[in-house]
Amino acid sequence: MTMNPDRRSLRPNPRGTLRACAQRAVIAAFLSAPLGVTWAQGFGATDYPFYAAPQLSFAASNFMNLSVLNQAQPGAAAEAPAAGVSTVAPESPVPLHTADTLARAYAPKQPAPMKSVLEQSLDLFAKAAQKAQQPANDVAVALAFFVAANYAASQAQPLVADADFPRLVAQMRSGLATSPAFQRTTARLKRETFEQLAMVGMFVYLAKLELDKNPASEPAKHFRNHARANLASVLGPSADRVVLSQGTLSLR
Repeated sequence: MTMNPDRRSLRPNPRGTLRACAQRAVIAAFLSAPLGVTWAQGFGATDYPFYAAPQLSFAASNFMNLSVLNQAQPGAAAEAPAAGVSTVAPESPVPLHTADTLARAYAPKQPAPMKSVLEQSLDLFAKAAQKAQQPANDVAVALAFFVAANYAASQAQPLVADADFPRLVAQMRSGLATSPAFQRTTARLKRETFEQLAMVGMFVYLAKLELDKNPASEPAKHFRNHARANLASVLGPSADRVVLSQGTLSLR
């Protein structure tokens, strides 16, 4: 899932991939912005002091423990998703204020700009998922994108290949569906988890696109540490132990 624009992303594709569709959504946002508005001004990610970024506590950490990663170990048999367990989290009938909560953790003194960035990120994720014909509001899809974006950012690598992304989604879906904690949790917490993962995953994706232009800069270095902290917050083990290869997560 290489994030740099390439000819594959521009080919007509009736289904598409979340990576390619995310790129098109970002390009569309650029084209619709007023002339003279830069990416950093529009989304704010490159202005954010990543050296001060907190290690957030994501709702997804309630479900993950090591079940997803253990299924990827050599010789381990992947469990089939539990019958009747859906990873879709429909929109909440009442506002959850997820963007506001995350923004106040990121930037407690001036949360408003960050809240706007996160809200835009959720909108871009929704449009990209729709164009890629991925299930709407799916925690597994958001989790896969979050993991792929943060892993690529932490390692200064391209994202997982387009052809391998569905395998990562399937692994995340299996891990969630077989997680007793996920099966027991409320619809509200599932929705909060989806929104957190989609917002932060897309935010990291956007920041990576910009910071990759100068990977040796101090902001880029702090950003990689921030992405490592994001992975550890959701998956549990240190990011240095996590390997993403050909769309499959495993531990060193």
